[in-house]
Amino acid sequence: MISYLGPAVNEVNAHDNLGNIGYLGSASLTTDFTNQRVLTSVDLGINEQVWHGQGLQVPIYADATFGGTMAVNVSGSVNANGSGKSGGIIY
Repeated sequence: MISYLGPAVNEVNAHDNLGNIGYLGSASLTTDFTNQRVLTSVDLGINEQVWHGQGLQVPIYADATFGGTMAVNVSGSVNANGSGKSGGIIY
C-alpha cells in the first residue's frame, strides 16, 4: 500500500467563474495494489465555502488508470452534498 498526503501543490489558488480566489487545502491518494483500489481525497476553499471530496474504493484498471465516483460535501455560505468524478493514471 502506498499513501501520499500532499500540501497545496505549488500553492495553486483555485478560482471560480466569478473571479473568487480560493485555496487548495490538501489532496491525498492512497493506493492498495493488492486489492486494486485507491482512496482519493481533496479539500479546497473558495468564496466562503469549504469543499471536501472523497473517492472510496475507486478501482484500478489493467491499463494503470483509475476512476470512479467521488462524494462531495460543501459547507459554509452554502451547504450541499453531491458527487463528482475521481480519476487518473498510476506511473
